[in-house]
Amino acid sequence: MSRIIVIGFVLTTLSAASLPTAAWQGNPPDSNGADPEALEVPGVENVWRVSERLWSGGDPGGESGLAKLKNLGVRAIVSVDGAAPDVETARKLGLRYVHIPIGYDGIDASARLKLARAFAEIPGPIYVHCHHGKHRGPAAAAIMARAGLGWSKEQAGLYMKKAGTSPDYAGLYDSVRAFRVPSAEELQADKSALPEVVEVPALVELMVSIDDRFDRLKAWLKNAEDGRTSQNAVKIDPRQEAILLRELTRESARLPECRERPKAFLAGFEGLESDLSAWIAAIDQAGEKPGASKAGRDRFAGILKQATGRCTACHREFRDR
Repeated sequence: MSRIIVIGFVLTTLSAASLPTAAWQGNPPDSNGADPEALEVPGVENVWRVSERLWSGGDPGGESGLAKLKNLGVRAIVSVDGAAPDVETARKLGLRYVHIPIGYDGIDASARLKLARAFAEIPGPIYVHCHHGKHRGPAAAAIMARAGLGWSKEQAGLYMKKAGTSPDYAGLYDSVRAFRVPSAEELQADKSALPEVVEVPALVELMVSIDDRFDRLKAWLKNAEDGRTSQNAVKIDPRQEAILLRELTRESARLPECRERPKAFLAGFEGLESDLSAWIAAIDQAGEKPGASKAGRDRFAGILKQATGRCTACHREFRDR
C-alpha cells in the first residue's frame, strides 16, 4: 500500500426524528446513505470508512498506526479484540480508547448494548477494530451502524461480506441479523462503564475452553463411530467447532504470557492450528455427511489423535514452568 487517502469529515444536520431511537447525548447525527469505502492506510489492515462517523479495520499496531488514524480525523477507538489495547499511546495522541472484547462465536447482549452506547455517546469519528479487521471488527461496526445509522440487517450483512467477514463465523452474522435497536430509555438505563481496558482471559481460562471444544469434537467422532442417529447424537457442527477451536488457539498464542515462552511452546500452537485446519479441510472434502464412512472416521480420528498428542506433549514439557 503506497498512500493514505485523506477523508474530510463533514458533520450532517439531520433532525433527531430521522434517526433510530438512540440516546445521542450531543453526538451529531450521521448519514447512512453513502456506501462503505475501502481505504489504504499503510501499516493498518483492512480499513473501511463505513460512514462519516464510523470506521473499521485492523489493530492500529502502535503509535504509527494510531497517529495515521488521528491524522485521518479519528477521535476515538473501540477495540473488540481480546488483546489489551495500547491505551497509554492513544492518550498521548489525544485519542480515547474503549475495550469491548467479543468472540468469534457471536456478540452477546451486553456487548451489543455497549457497542450501541459507544456509538451514541462517544464523540466521533470512531474507529472500531479487531486483530486483522475482517471478522469481529466489521461485525461490531455493523451493530453500531444498525443502532445509529438506521442500517437494515441486509445492509449490515452486505457490509460484513465486503469487509471480508467469513461465513464460517455464523455467530457473528446471526448476532448482527438478530440485533434489535435499543430505545433511548434502554441506553440511558445501562449504567455500566465503557472501559478503556477489560481484563482478558488468562491462558488457564482459554485452555479450559479449548479442552471443552476438544471434548465436543471427540463426542461427535464417537457418535459417528457408534452409528448413532441424529435423534440421540450430540448436537454440534464439527466444522464450526473446529473453526472456533482454531480461533481460541490463535488467541491463546497472542497472550503476553505465551509470547514470552520458548519458541517450542509457540510451535505447539502453530501445529495445533495446522491440525484443526486439516480437520476443517477434511470435512469440506467429505461434503454433507462427514464421518459417514470408516475411512472418513479414521481420517478424523488420526487428526484428532495428532492434535491431542501435541497438547499432551506441550503440557508435559511446559506445564507449571
